[in-house]
Amino acid sequence: MTSFRKPDAARLCAGAALVTALAGALAPGAAQAQRYDHTPACDRDCLVGHLDAYLAAQAAHDASALPFADDVKMTENGLATAPGEDSFETLGETTFRLDIADPEMGQVASNMVVREGEGYAFQMLRLKVEDGQIAEVETIIGREGESGPMFVPDFATEPQREFQLTLIPSDQNSRLELLAAADAYWYALETNGEPEYRPAPLLPGAIRIENGLPTTNGSQPETMGSNTPSGAGGSSAAQQFDTGMFVSRTIYDRRFPVVDVERGVVLSIARMGIEPDYDLPAHWQGGRPVLAEMFAIQKGKITAINVVMKSTIPVDQDMGWPRDPLALSKSDPN
Repeated sequence: MTSFRKPDAARLCAGAALVTALAGALAPGAAQAQRYDHTPACDRDCLVGHLDAYLAAQAAHDASALPFADDVKMTENGLATAPGEDSFETLGETTFRLDIADPEMGQVASNMVVREGEGYAFQMLRLKVEDGQIAEVETIIGREGESGPMFVPDFATEPQREFQLTLIPSDQNSRLELLAAADAYWYALETNGEPEYRPAPLLPGAIRIENGLPTTNGSQPETMGSNTPSGAGGSSAAQQFDTGMFVSRTIYDRRFPVVDVERGVVLSIARMGIEPDYDLPAHWQGGRPVLAEMFAIQKGKITAINVVMKSTIPVDQDMGWPRDPLALSKSDPN
């Protein structure tokens, strides 16, 4: 449980000074009511253009024309990489894309299916653009055999409708409201079946799709595999949590790098663990999953979830990006 400390006198004085300064700035005629330009340096079309260019270069296995910053940071499944290396040399054209953009933070991301050799792979790609250059590249790749039954590229044909809406301003949640809804999902997952459980803000009809496979609202157990908890797939995501179906699971290292306010979508990236007294699912192969989950959210409720996952990341491997200090959970290492 988070503890809070009473503010000391110095903090109170500093706060009072800030309030006084703000009051003066907002007084009639103060500096002619300062105006700020909130136009992003790279809007949605600009960000998606960078994503298009990156994917075209990836399919051609040629990164030479991409505008990387001199100090670009790149990871693939949590390990450091460099322009043109690793999966950039093997992944081909995309057959499915679910794009979101965050102009305020200069970020764009996509959950995808891509060709690789004679088969397919699931890919989450996140780019951060600064001053017209690619400053960050984060890739998560899920291949066949790495996440048990959760690998059905043929099912990934069109993005769910909930991810493709353009919401009018009056229907949009704020950035903080979107983050709160996504974080509440992780809290519910980590505490389901325990006294501190709080239900996630899920609509009953919310469909969760993991590497192409629907895992709620009617999925067949034989499709999901024998390692799936009993009852999974046939019930809603809310019912799965309410009945403690995933009581053994823990969540750590969760982040929220991309928030698309206009579409009402959050990308969160997290690791999944398991309590010590429970057996590891066979398809984890001794590792722990990394999940790139996109949450579609309307009026504070999660309406759909799309996941790219890889279940075989070594348990002690760092994912290469700072933890969000506002989203630490009981499972995060100190």
